[in-house]
Amino acid sequence: SENPDVRGIQRALAMLAELSPGRRRPAGVYVIEDTFPMAASCGAWLVVTRPLIEMPSLPAVLAHELGHLDSLDARLTEALNRLALWDDPLGPGANRTEQDVEQRLEPGTRGGLIWSLTRWSLRIAGGGCVEILLSPLWAAHWRRREYAADAYAAALGQSEDLARHLEDFELGFDSPQCGLIFNRNLHPPVALRIDRLQA
Repeated sequence: SENPDVRGIQRALAMLAELSPGRRRPAGVYVIEDTFPMAASCGAWLVVTRPLIEMPSLPAVLAHELGHLDSLDARLTEALNRLALWDDPLGPGANRTEQDVEQRLEPGTRGGLIWSLTRWSLRIAGGGCVEILLSPLWAAHWRRREYAADAYAAALGQSEDLARHLEDFELGFDSPQCGLIFNRNLHPPVALRIDRLQA
């Protein structure tokens, strides 16, 4: 391709393909405009921001995302993104307030037993309650998958560059995480990821 962005990504992917022949490759790459250098994987595709393309850490970050592509992670992410689960269809949403909902209801229905049962039935049917109950388990799963993708990148010889990228661009955004039971963070602490990569 004549596009220099595409050529840079293709070179990095070709170099990584030599290190891991026979592994799953992306179906294509989307380049998006963003000021933050990052990449993501969804389905069979990679998404890369333009600043990352010009950085020496591009192969390391792509190696991490290839770790997600080589497993079920990226396909699971795409499947979850396609699900249209509602949380509380009769409650206040992003575009409506409690007052809007109250105005649409007939007087005397708000707060009644039938109203409450209807609201909770819809919430359970839409997966809202299940999502709340299972979110700590899902988060623990995704944190393990981040470590696995880091290990994949390390197996391709990209541990130092990936650790440097995390330290330069993500460590500053790292925040303390609560205990195991209520931890809903999808990514493990960046400092721990860096320690594992350096080890």
